[in-house]
Amino acid sequence: MDYKNPPKRLPAFKMILLVYVGLFLFGFLFINIVLNLLASRFYPSMEPGDLVSYKHAEFPIALERPSGWELREKSSDQINDEDCFSQFYGHDPKICLQFNPRVDDKARGELWAKFFTDSFPNLEMSESVEHHFEGFESIQYNYSYKVKHFFNVLGTKYRCRFYLVLRPEGGYIFRYCSHEVNFEQYLPLFEEIMQGVRFE
Repeated sequence: MDYKNPPKRLPAFKMILLVYVGLFLFGFLFINIVLNLLASRFYPSMEPGDLVSYKHAEFPIALERPSGWELREKSSDQINDEDCFSQFYGHDPKICLQFNPRVDDKARGELWAKFFTDSFPNLEMSESVEHHFEGFESIQYNYSYKVKHFFNVLGTKYRCRFYLVLRPEGGYIFRYCSHEVNFEQYLPLFEEIMQGVRFE
């Protein structure tokens, strides 16, 4: 060892500062990981209960909804093309019904889906699947997105499925969304509800 030229050391206050910064970053990351693990295991939802008949007063849709979930409704003069006129709210899982008069054929439906995807930077859309719904064209989409904030830099992931049913008066959107840990649990319920949808 060269005793005449000992290695340079950082001043004590810089060493202390680096230690505190390191501890802060470690603690911040640790808290985020713990919060995400807790959310993934205990994300709350409400029991759906039995299915009961439901019909909106203005829109020509009849179906069966979960009796245990909160019903939220809006009239046609309270919504725009992107709002839900009916929502079945199970705290985490939600089913939303929408109507867009400008989406009345497949080409416009695909343009609307592209606009929807481009509007959310964190959204990932899967390939569409074509269906027929009571004699009308229908397109199924699956997508996911993450919600991030200061105390959750890793993000909370949500998954969604929606059906766009194309009718002459416009497109009806039936959307189901949930935290990713609850998505598969309530997906069969959503599909059961969709099988009972009728246009009157």
